[in-house]
Amino acid sequence: MKEEAAGTVRWLRPEFQVPEETRRRAVQTEMAVAETTAPGAVAWPRDVPSQFVLLRTALTRVPASAQDVTRRFKGAPRGAKMAEMLVTLAALGQA
Repeated sequence: MKEEAAGTVRWLRPEFQVPEETRRRAVQTEMAVAETTAPGAVAWPRDVPSQFVLLRTALTRVPASAQDVTRRFKGAPRGAKMAEMLVTLAALGQA
């Protein structure tokens, strides 16, 4: 009774009793999924010139997205860094 007088309401099944409250709070967050490397992936070199040579060689076989290329190498940069490297090769006429 004290809670009711104070305005506190405890719902047993809020999705049925107060559906707009549950809809407002239900927010899907992005789920982190680990990037996987393909079986037989080649180790990513440490020095930058070798990285670009390996990347250019990989692109001569089959056109691929940054995500596809990243899966081919163990330890390769992910996301924006790989995309930047691909754009650099394209700008130089190497991809």
